[in-house]
Amino acid sequence: IPFRGVYEGESPLWFRHVEIKEEFFNFILKHRIKLVFLCGRWAMYLKGYYKFEGRTLPPFPLCDNESSSCDNYSLEKNIVVFKRGLERTIRFFQERKIKLVVLLDVPEIGWDVPEVLAKKSLLEYWGIHVRSKYLPPTVDEYYERQKEVIALFENARRKYGITLIRTYTPLFGNSRYARLFDESGCLLYRDDDHLSTHGAFFVARNLPELETILKSFLQKGSPTEKSF
Repeated sequence: IPFRGVYEGESPLWFRHVEIKEEFFNFILKHRIKLVFLCGRWAMYLKGYYKFEGRTLPPFPLCDNESSSCDNYSLEKNIVVFKRGLERTIRFFQERKIKLVVLLDVPEIGWDVPEVLAKKSLLEYWGIHVRSKYLPPTVDEYYERQKEVIALFENARRKYGITLIRTYTPLFGNSRYARLFDESGCLLYRDDDHLSTHGAFFVARNLPELETILKSFLQKGSPTEKSF
C-alpha cells in the first residue's frame, strides 16, 4: 500500500516494503518532483482479494506505529489505519508543495482474463460449448466493493483538496458490466486486475481530466516541470 508508515501484517517482507516506499519518497524529494500520481489496489488493502482469485487467501491486517496489534484482521481496523496512512501521506506532499493526484482503482475482474478467455476460445474451436461462470463485475458490484475506499478518498478530497481521477469510468461507459475489450476487440486486461498496456492507453485516452491536469501542470513553466 503506497502510504507512509503503513504495512501489512508482521511479515519481514512487509517491513522491507516500508523501506522500499521510503526510498521512493526520498527519490521524489531528491529530484524535486512536483506532481505525484498515487495508485493502488485500494479495496484489496481493506478487504483482501476479489472473487475466485481469493478463495484461499484471507484478508491481511493493515498496521502502523499507532496500531495496538497486527495479529487480527478486521475491516473496521483496516479502515482506521488506511485513513491515518492516507492523511499522513497527503500531509507529507502538501507540506512540500507537491501536487497529489489519486487514481481510484479500475474494476477488479476476479479471474485471469487472458487465461479464461483463451481456454473458452479453444474449447469453442473444438466444438465444445461452455457456459462460463466467469463474468466481469457489474457497476453495482464495483461500487459495493469500493464503497469504503471511495468514501475515504472523497473525505480526503473535501478536507485536503486532493485531486481524484475515476479511472473506472471508461471501463464501464454505458454498460452494466466492466468491459474486457475495446471497440477494435483488443484485450484491456492482462490478468485479474492489471490493465494491459493497450488497456492503460485506452483508459488514459478516455479520461479528459487526466489531460487537463497534465497540460495545466506543464504550462506552469519551471524547468523541472517541463522535463516531466
